[in-house]
Amino acid sequence: MVLYVQVATFDRFSTAITLYIMWFRDCSLVASPLYSDHTMQPRGYRFVQETLAYQERSHAYLAKAREQLAAEDFEQASEKAWGAAALMVKAVADARGVDHRAHNHLTDVVETIADETGDDNLRDLFDAASALHVNFYENRFRARGVRRRLRKVEEFVEIMGRILNSHPC
Repeated sequence: MVLYVQVATFDRFSTAITLYIMWFRDCSLVASPLYSDHTMQPRGYRFVQETLAYQERSHAYLAKAREQLAAEDFEQASEKAWGAAALMVKAVADARGVDHRAHNHLTDVVETIADETGDDNLRDLFDAASALHVNFYENRFRARGVRRRLRKVEEFVEIMGRILNSHPC
């Protein structure tokens, strides 16, 4: 779970500070001061901001995928759906401090989470997203195929969002 707290104090340069707090699975807390002007952001804390950005972009991509599907642009709908799934995996990986720069890293993260949660369905849902990524290049699926897989991506993003925002304590 991620909490945002605006600190009502100023540093010695009279710069307002926003404090991000992230709870991790092991119940540890990390406080991350990010200065409002972003010129003095402490090194090592960027991951909190990026985790949130990945999650927000994932939801934005899902909305774009729906729009593109309605416009019958199946290639773009497919790629936006893939992007939504990939960005949510990146958010979870980022929160855990796990590398997520390559496609195989994303698959590894999904495999690990599926093992941890016992939810084998996560693998199938992510496979649907991967199929849509391929469809961007191959353009094999029409409306029904993209729509069916998009629903699976929506489910995947919802589940991963719950995992990202859950707190075991």
